[in-house]
Amino acid sequence: MIEFEKLPFFEEYFDEKTGVKSYILTKKPAEFIQSFYFTNQSLSRDQKYLWTYCFYPPLRHRCLGVVCLDAENPFVKVFKEAVFWDATPLVAPEGDKVYFVGSERIGQICTIDTDGNIEEFAVLDSSYVGEKKITRFGTHLTLSADGKYMLVDAMFTTYGFIALLDMETRKFSIINEYQGLYNHGQFSPVHPKLFLIDQDSWCDPITGKYIAFKNRIWLHDTDATRFEPIVQRSWFGHDETKFCHDFWSGNGKVCTVDFRRGVFEMDLENRELIHVWNEPLCHAHCNADGSLWVADQSPYAWDKVPCRVIFFNRASKKTIDIFSAMPKPTYPRAYWHIDPHPQFTEDGKYIVSTTTVRGTLDVAITPVDQLVDMTR
Repeated sequence: MIEFEKLPFFEEYFDEKTGVKSYILTKKPAEFIQSFYFTNQSLSRDQKYLWTYCFYPPLRHRCLGVVCLDAENPFVKVFKEAVFWDATPLVAPEGDKVYFVGSERIGQICTIDTDGNIEEFAVLDSSYVGEKKITRFGTHLTLSADGKYMLVDAMFTTYGFIALLDMETRKFSIINEYQGLYNHGQFSPVHPKLFLIDQDSWCDPITGKYIAFKNRIWLHDTDATRFEPIVQRSWFGHDETKFCHDFWSGNGKVCTVDFRRGVFEMDLENRELIHVWNEPLCHAHCNADGSLWVADQSPYAWDKVPCRVIFFNRASKKTIDIFSAMPKPTYPRAYWHIDPHPQFTEDGKYIVSTTTVRGTLDVAITPVDQLVDMTR
């Protein structure tokens, strides 16, 4: 358990409407910080380190920061040299280092440890890149369930590819190429060969034409024998579906959020789509067995109404707001993808999120036990 009372970096915050208690990081690596994207853990598995995104307006790139939660040796550091784009950083299983895309242009993966030591871990074979320009390399990095591979989705201006990085040999292999934009690649936490890849809308860089996606979520495998849409008979914008954010539950189910109808989950064995949480939501996440959920609603409307972070108890069907009225960020959210992005820690004991309740951009950690008690 995190000993917040022994750490000088946090203060208690109680939501004015619900009384839910969170701990907000007050001594920060930078003035503007965020928790990691909701599909990648911000808190290390051993809960010793809290990793954050940092940014410095008006510059639009981000860098990494770390907070040591060891009460015997607490510290806060920012690594301005660990620059990345998109939401690529991945906390290594051992917790004291992070993988991130060091350079999109050459397809480079680097590591940084808590002392700030940066090393090149791997780089894409130049014979494959040639004179082509890599315009995106990695949405958010993930590891296969057996730890053998890292998944990297990428793009050359008008067409993309999916690469596997062998974590032992540090060599990349290309397993698929495709026209258009596919991103948000995510390895299954239980099936070593399976991963999700999302089809996304994009603007053709040559014609400038906006191209909408047809099916959001696709199931792929490392042997390149499967590349199939998860939700059949769905055509975004042409039927009732608005599936836009997806992730794996800890037990290997595919979870997805429909902006209008809330959260669904699917067991790959029977492909039955279960409607878990029925209300408009944006980003969502769950604990390992899918019994507890959290979501934000909605950073896309932040200019009009305060954003909320909501907890959902699947057994009781009750909800409670963790943050009931977050004011919009000081800076435009789209530049740095400033969304709450709430996520459960791997053990399900905490929820980590980005919050604006103090009028600044902060990272909060919310104990889960109280939420269960309040929603029985």
